[in-house]
Amino acid sequence: MTISRSERIEAIFNNFHMIKRAYSDGSRFSHRHFGVSMTQASVLMMLMHQGRQTMGQIALVLGISKSAASQLLDGIIEQGFVERTIDENDRRVVYIELSKRGERHLKHMRSKGVQKIVKVFDQLDDEELAQVEAITTKLAQGAKEVRR
Repeated sequence: MTISRSERIEAIFNNFHMIKRAYSDGSRFSHRHFGVSMTQASVLMMLMHQGRQTMGQIALVLGISKSAASQLLDGIIEQGFVERTIDENDRRVVYIELSKRGERHLKHMRSKGVQKIVKVFDQLDDEELAQVEAITTKLAQGAKEVRR
């Protein structure tokens, strides 16, 4: 029986989903072990990689309103993981940036997640791992082009 291209893509998508679940173990794991939701963890990662962002930029990336972003951020601000500052020249602009405590917390979260994902990739030998890296790099490039 021949498998169609769309069936293969669906199988690959399902496999990516299973790998992602092994990494994150869903929102319950993130919240239970680290005190943040997966969306809040995503914001922390964004701030780590892109630096200080406005509330509007965060809302845009998440696809939510500024007020919803503000509610989402309240918890991690309260925990001291991010800091909210107001622009000196335009008090309507609110910046969000990762705090030192947030950096430490995020590093801890990532190290625990990496420990889990390493077990997943232990199924592969070095050559297979290199192939997966090359393929996922190509897919990530395609994902960037789709987002444009």
